[in-house]
Amino acid sequence: MKMARSPRTVAFWSFWEAVKMGLSSLAAYKMRAALTILGVVMGIMTVSVVSSIIAGLNNSLSSQLDKLGSSFLLVRPFAPGENAPPEERRRRKLLSDDEVKAIRALSNVAQISPLEFVRADLIKFKDLRINAAQVFGTTPDYEGVHNMFVERGRFFNESETARAAPVAVIGPEIVDAVFAGLDPLDKELSIDGRKFRVIGVTERQGKFLFINRDNFVLVPLKALPPANFMGLQGYAADIKAIAPERVGQAEEQIRDTLRRKRRLKFFAKDTFAVFTQDAVTDLYNQVTGGIYMVMIAISSIGLVVGGVGVMNIMLVSVTERTREIGIRKALGAKRRDIMSQFLTEAMTLTGVGGLLGIIIGGGFAAIVNALSPFPAAFQPQWVGAAFLSSLLVGLVFGLWPAAKAARLDPIEALRYE
Repeated sequence: MKMARSPRTVAFWSFWEAVKMGLSSLAAYKMRAALTILGVVMGIMTVSVVSSIIAGLNNSLSSQLDKLGSSFLLVRPFAPGENAPPEERRRRKLLSDDEVKAIRALSNVAQISPLEFVRADLIKFKDLRINAAQVFGTTPDYEGVHNMFVERGRFFNESETARAAPVAVIGPEIVDAVFAGLDPLDKELSIDGRKFRVIGVTERQGKFLFINRDNFVLVPLKALPPANFMGLQGYAADIKAIAPERVGQAEEQIRDTLRRKRRLKFFAKDTFAVFTQDAVTDLYNQVTGGIYMVMIAISSIGLVVGGVGVMNIMLVSVTERTREIGIRKALGAKRRDIMSQFLTEAMTLTGVGGLLGIIIGGGFAAIVNALSPFPAAFQPQWVGAAFLSSLLVGLVFGLWPAAKAARLDPIEALRYE
């Protein structure tokens, strides 16, 4: 005596049979199925690649900002993303020596690292040239403010800074470029014809986007002629507050001090910008938010195109299987059974397209991470959302063909040739 199958068992096997029919359709009509799900593949691939790259950038930015700590402040002529009109730009100024001293004396400021932008056209060691290296004039406080310390040798001291001694601290990229296999300490770098003795090599910081944070040379303030920074002369400054909870107070003290030093009237705008790393993060989030919107728009177009293709192939499938549908109805299949079968087949097609998009997108993201300056990190939540979106496309665009199949008259269907 055979045991009766439970409704759940029947539903599962009906679902599995519909999935197998969808897969057999892919196997039987490879080219047609490939063209049908191409839009879905492209849409899901876009989500996988872009979300991985943005996640990698987020991780990289977070790690860079974490190294600076939560007490970090910056003084620049302009705030991140600020688009000042020409007359306002002419009012902006960098810091003077007197202003740097005044900020250093504030009660909520632990350290200040002035940055002098130096133009260096030719940096070399013997006959080996260094390309695209950044050169800054600064003070010994640079280490403490940036939490970036010397790994070999030492940093220049206050005495060397006061007399603008010809000494230099270099990044690891400089060592890799011209001191490979050599001890760089006490070697001489030529910067625009002037000799600088290397006294220290910093810890490796890595890259962020197209910025190599290890390809730099630090020299004492005024050891080299300054370059114009956005047409301005003077110093930018990076500052560390005495404690994370005193950052706001330090920011207000710095603003008040600079306004007094520059004799700005009460209603006059600041001729400088004081901001924390949160301002940098906010600007970055705005940019990545825009990228996400573009990604969603592009992927949506691909999914709609893929959905239309799936609807078309399912309509063709309904026509080709009219007699089969009639036989099933004659044997007792209900409308919901026919409808669920065709919906499952449509979702199988788009689900396969979603899986292919995830695999291709993951591979492309790995290549980007390995061969480009853009880091990439796999994001399970975005990949999961993308796969569910591919199934939803099959569900939505499969409704019409499924409803058409369910409404077929069994007698007419059986007569169909």
